[in-house]
Amino acid sequence: MQKFYPEYGAKKMVIRTVYPKDLEKIQHIAQTVWPITYSSIMSQEQISYMLEKMYSTESLNRQIKDERTVFLLAEGGVGALGFVCYELNPVSINPVQLHKLYILPKAQGLGIGSEFLKIVCEVAKSNKREFLKLRVHSQNSKAIEFYKRNGFVIESAELAELGSGFSALDYIMKKCI
Repeated sequence: MQKFYPEYGAKKMVIRTVYPKDLEKIQHIAQTVWPITYSSIMSQEQISYMLEKMYSTESLNRQIKDERTVFLLAEGGVGALGFVCYELNPVSINPVQLHKLYILPKAQGLGIGSEFLKIVCEVAKSNKREFLKLRVHSQNSKAIEFYKRNGFVIESAELAELGSGFSALDYIMKKCI
């Protein structure tokens, strides 16, 4: 997948599928955004654990090779701006699950996250899915507000066991297509 955005703010932007050669870009975005986003919510130890668990080269390679999981990368004149990861389960009654959506601080507020959501909604519609679902940390108010502005509602709260003694209270959010 590759979508071109000739004029996106003052920069040209493309959203495209992530390949193994892009792993460093994904890691850079995650390592930049996570400490900013989660430092008031999680300990540094938990942030480091989660980054290693989800964004190590081995973990990302495994995720990218999974045929149900899709990573998209937004790039502009200054390089990588953000990424999204979603899962399209082959069972048609399941929702499209949004796993990750991170935008570098310098690119936040430009509408890139909303554009990612539009693309994932298009995928859901073309696969005859009726809704998107995601998990968001219950204390990540900036992300919760972003998702609400984009049509998501909180469906429930769930305690997630993350491993190594870490847990998080997440909201399960849903958007009907």
